[in-house]
Amino acid sequence: MNSKRRRRQLVRRSVFSWTILVVLALAFLTLGCAPLLEGLESAVSAPSDRSTPADALREALRVGTARTVEALGASGGYLDHPQLRIGVPHKVEKIAKALRAIGLGKLVDDFETSMNRAAEQAAPLAKPVFMDAISEMSFEDALTILRGSSHEATDYFRAKTSARLTDLFQPKVSEQLASVGATRRFDELMDRASKLPLIKRPPLDLASYVTEEALDGLFDRLGR
Repeated sequence: MNSKRRRRQLVRRSVFSWTILVVLALAFLTLGCAPLLEGLESAVSAPSDRSTPADALREALRVGTARTVEALGASGGYLDHPQLRIGVPHKVEKIAKALRAIGLGKLVDDFETSMNRAAEQAAPLAKPVFMDAISEMSFEDALTILRGSSHEATDYFRAKTSARLTDLFQPKVSEQLASVGATRRFDELMDRASKLPLIKRPPLDLASYVTEEALDGLFDRLGR
């Protein structure tokens, strides 16, 4: 009887321990707190079951990435975020400034808004890609993230998902640029600018630009 009671106690303690581990992982992802990192890392460093702590981290990352994608895919996810808002391409900055100077600032603003709307429409495509990358995460990958500084998780996702995300985002962004009027607004912007002295239309792949900016914003938000 004592032996059975002891085994039940051990099982309860084990379940409780891993429950705490999952909570710590989720809190670490949300809060970025150094003491939580130390506790979780020590638990992962010498586990009796290597898969369990890695699974805890995977679950924490699933929560974090899902929230990131949800936030960016909402209306204003890019547009209303000062650090993530997609501005006019560098090649167009002088043209935009000249148009603002002659009272055509709304034209520039509408163009910027349409680019950000296209990025917001594409953002949900990232979720299944991130989920796949998390499922493929090894125990060693998890330990590298825990033992690193603040950007290891973002580095992992960049390495594992950038190429696939680009392939998925660009057609969607191109479609949405047309749908929300960004392509038309860019053409209108250039037509107005062409009437100004010394202004030439720069070569620009708008879909590639917005895709790159959208993914940079996605990884930046994920890192935050």
